Amino acid sequence: MFNGHIGGGWWWMTLMMVVFWGGVIWLAVSFTRRSGQAPSHQTPTPPPAPAQILAERLARGEIDADDYRTRLEALQRT
Repeated sequence: MFNGHIGGGWWWMTLMMVVFWGGVIWLAVSFTRRSGQAPSHQTPTPPPAPAQILAERLARGEIDADDYRTRLEALQRT
């Protein structure tokens, strides 16, 4: 009647559906992803100001308060 061919056919159909939908998802992700570029709706953040970098270095303890004041005055003079 079925000659034994219907027993394993669902494996191939399941495998092909997984491959198909995996390919569709892979294509969708690869087309929406941009390599290293910000999305068009976001503007790149500007680099921090020199005084801000100096304040962050003071906060991290890389420089002391006297060194901070000296460098800040030098920044403000230029």
